[in-house]
Amino acid sequence: MEIKKFSGEYHDWQRFHDEFETTINSNSNLSPIEKFNYLRSLLSGNAETAIRGLTLNA
Repeated sequence: MEIKKFSGEYHDWQRFHDEFETTINSNSNLSPIEKFNYLRSLLSGNAETAIRGLTLNA
């Protein structure tokens, strides 16, 4: 399943959340850092800007 990027638009949130949860977040084979990297790669616009300064440490 391909997840469409999330730009921060409220009306797209539920679709993005459901797709991300099903495809990435519930995957027990992925580490938290891998999940975060997937999340970052799937954001654009205001959503990307909102987390730009966040880092995740192992």
